Amino acid sequence: MPASPAETGLLNESELEAPPMHTAAQLRAHLTDIERDMADVEGRTAEEMARLRNKKEATLQSLAAIVYPVLTLPPEVIAEIFLHYVHGRPSGHPPRLTRICSSWRAIAISAPGLWNRFVGGSATWDAQKLLRRFQMWLPRAGGLPLIDVAVTLPSFGRQDAALSSLAQYSSRWSTLELRSSQPIYFPADSLLAPLSSLKTLKLDVQWPAGSASAPCMTAFLDAPMLRDVCLRSGLPLTRVLLPWTQLTAIELWGQSVDEGLAILAQTSSLERLSCALHTWPTNAPAQPPVTLPYLRLLMVLCDGDLTPLGRLTLPALEHLEVYEISQAASILMNAFFERSQCSLRFLTLIQTSFTDAYECFWSLPSIIELNLQFCQWSRKDLNDFFEWISTNETLPGLETLQINQPEFDIDLRVMTKTVARRWYGVRGTAKLNTLRLSADRSGGAHNTVRAAPVTFPEWKAQGLDIETTNLPEWTTEDINAYLKYESARYVRVSQAATS
Repeated sequence: MPASPAETGLLNESELEAPPMHTAAQLRAHLTDIERDMADVEGRTAEEMARLRNKKEATLQSLAAIVYPVLTLPPEVIAEIFLHYVHGRPSGHPPRLTRICSSWRAIAISAPGLWNRFVGGSATWDAQKLLRRFQMWLPRAGGLPLIDVAVTLPSFGRQDAALSSLAQYSSRWSTLELRSSQPIYFPADSLLAPLSSLKTLKLDVQWPAGSASAPCMTAFLDAPMLRDVCLRSGLPLTRVLLPWTQLTAIELWGQSVDEGLAILAQTSSLERLSCALHTWPTNAPAQPPVTLPYLRLLMVLCDGDLTPLGRLTLPALEHLEVYEISQAASILMNAFFERSQCSLRFLTLIQTSFTDAYECFWSLPSIIELNLQFCQWSRKDLNDFFEWISTNETLPGLETLQINQPEFDIDLRVMTKTVARRWYGVRGTAKLNTLRLSADRSGGAHNTVRAAPVTFPEWKAQGLDIETTNLPEWTTEDINAYLKYESARYVRVSQAATS
């Protein structure tokens, strides 16, 4: 128990009644001594707590080295792992790496290769939020080229501040994709022209109705390395100025055939064209066909009109992909092939009837690869197709055949007989090297029996690249037996012919 005032001799009843001055001074000195002792104790306690904290941290690090060995890796190794995470998957997001622990945050922030790709923004964001994201992200890329920048700009308010921040790095843009619900105008003198690194440009810009007199978008005119351009959402081609003559690849979505062809007439170096154009309005005067001497690949995308084929001459065309050919389109295509005098090698038909597809086959003997996607051919259609290509009259150069049907129903005897003949080589035909047969998982009950690749040991051992996916179980079982039978039969026939 603490001593009483009487026991200490410091305070007694008489002193409380009239404490002398010298006693008050003694009390103050005593308080000073007490405060000094308290400070000493607190100091020793703080030192002891600091020592214990350091000891705890060292113990935690030793434990982490055993339980989490990744934490013992050198920073440069961790940075390399981060690069694979960010660039190796669509969900790779550098800011996530800064929220795990302090050491990983420091490594992530100091690794420029994590930050030279930017995908972000939203139509619902305000401009200040996008600006803050730019200011946090882009400086961390250091001096590296910005190899992939995809930005969705706000749909309301002014975009000047965000565009000015993005423009600071314009000399390092390599691939730039901008999505906006309004025309894009960079503030004056904000771009570091020329855009010396820009190679690929994608613009998904909704041009407001009734804005035909709005100023042209000129930001990308001075880009000496630009080769690949994609213009979506019906962006009027007359409202964006680009170095058309140097482009080698163009993708057009939603423009009219007339304005598309007017631009294509300026693209003398074009090698690849993807388009989904419409034919309205149709009051433009007829123009002579546009010749693109170097175009090797043409894709007429979903909902695209095949009218451009009647307005183009493509002597170097090798690869054609078209969607839903009609009878009128078949006539148009045949006239196009006759006019172009091209040697088509790769043909993809999507959602095309058997009759319309077959009209194309006769005029394309140079095809080496045929890809039939979602054509919904009947059992009779498939049987007839395999019967026809078993001779040397239809697609004699065919080496690769791919068929993807919602439902795959065929007489296996017909198919395997044809595959065997084309595998061993009918006189006057190329050797079929690759066969891909697949059914859509959602195509119906017949396709849910087995959903696994099936190998064909007899022929695969001899080099035929053959695979089926999602075909019914009865198909996969029977096809092995038929292929083995046909293989043995043709071996016997070949041996008899040589003896």
